[in-house]
Amino acid sequence: MPGICFAAALLAFNASAATHYVDLNSANSTPPYADWSAAATNIQDAIDASVDVDLVLVTNGVYSSGGRAVYGSLLNRVVINKAVTVQSVNGPAATMIYGYHAIGSNAVRCVYMTNNSALIQENRFWCTRIRETTRIKLNQSPWRLAEAM
Repeated sequence: MPGICFAAALLAFNASAATHYVDLNSANSTPPYADWSAAATNIQDAIDASVDVDLVLVTNGVYSSGGRAVYGSLLNRVVINKAVTVQSVNGPAATMIYGYHAIGSNAVRCVYMTNNSALIQENRFWCTRIRETTRIKLNQSPWRLAEAM
């Protein structure tokens, strides 16, 4: 009986995970971005629509607009503030997150991660135009970062 309860709990856990899609060229961006035809046009919108354990799948493009502050006024192009996985479809040659290298209030960090989040798994993102030491801000642990950059 305990094995059956564990299997049922595992099935319920897996059934609740959703995939949210991101495509810069989406013509019908509609929350919760549940398929390519309704994909978000920026990564942050898909993350905001997600819940823990969801996957945010990002297709080709240079993601260089938007920003959100987490602490103070420094902007982050993408804030992964929950236990979700953000993954590129075709890797760093096709999918880039641009920060903005500047000193002072014009700076934009590529990615801020916290709360058991994961940026990429098998495929990679390329974060660029930001200082080496501030490409990705990691807060708390555990977090997973696989072959970024």
